[in-house]
Amino acid sequence: MYTNHKITKNDNGTVTIEGELPHEELEKHRAHVVKELGEDIGVDGFRKGHVPEKMVIERIGEQALFTEMAEHALSEHYPKMLVHHDIDAIGRPDVTITKLAADNPLGFKITTAVFPKFELPAYKKLARQHALEHTKKEILVTDEDVATFVDNTVRQQRDVENKKNGIETKSADPLPELTDDLVKTFGAFNSVEDFKQKIREGIMHDKRHRAQDELRIAIMNDILTHTNIALPDILIEAELDKMFAQFTGDIERFGMNVIEYMEHIKKTQEDLRGEWHSDAEKSAKNQLILHEIGLKENLQATPEEIKKETDHILEHHKDAKRANVEAYIATTLANQKVLEFLEKQV
Repeated sequence: MYTNHKITKNDNGTVTIEGELPHEELEKHRAHVVKELGEDIGVDGFRKGHVPEKMVIERIGEQALFTEMAEHALSEHYPKMLVHHDIDAIGRPDVTITKLAADNPLGFKITTAVFPKFELPAYKKLARQHALEHTKKEILVTDEDVATFVDNTVRQQRDVENKKNGIETKSADPLPELTDDLVKTFGAFNSVEDFKQKIREGIMHDKRHRAQDELRIAIMNDILTHTNIALPDILIEAELDKMFAQFTGDIERFGMNVIEYMEHIKKTQEDLRGEWHSDAEKSAKNQLILHEIGLKENLQATPEEIKKETDHILEHHKDAKRANVEAYIATTLANQKVLEFLEKQV
């Protein structure tokens, strides 16, 4: 129904639709708009919602009526425009009425962010290079690693005991002797050797986990470097919203007030969002890449996996909305599957 239309793809990840709607399309909405506006207008002798059209227009003005009719008409036709032009829009559009007059077509200009389309690089090849390099690295736990951890544990235990007994701890104070009886106070340890062995195993687990994280970061950084994505601002803003929500949660978990904390560090929310902008952009792009690889390799979470994890979270967060948790779990599990897939490209 709209004419003289033009589609413009902008550099900032948005698309602009320009065109006109016949005046008849506005008129289709006249009766409904008059009734809607008349519900809030009081006129002596008439019940609200039953004021004659002429009186409603006299109160609000012809131009205000046309504007409301135009908004209704565009709300009806905008989704059809997206389908017709195969535009994968995200977020709320920016709508400008360029021409609005009696018995004339409605001129409009609509700009909307779109889900970015991009080409993935040879991600398997890039991942394989890093995965092969990773296999060449030997992960070791030295006696020094174990000794350092043991000393820190004993020192922490000594400080706790001293504080409990009202004793001031000095840095030069000697550490207690490491005995079977002492290590049993640390946890489920049978002896000093058992304690050291489990410490060694724990350090190895941590080192392997860190090495895996480093591998995944290296792979994603390389893929990102070879991927050109025109990222709309709305996705960056959404990522910044998540980062600020996490920041707020972290501060509150420490028993602090967010506003007071930000006053203490002399930062505003705008300051923090500005500092985080680069990381937010990178995170949004990485999510798009993971999503696209997941689709190509069919690496999505199963309904059973999503339900199991969702139920577990809702047990501890009963006020959370199930739909939101399911969406979060589906994305998290899919990302995990993609990262496991990439790190195994050897």
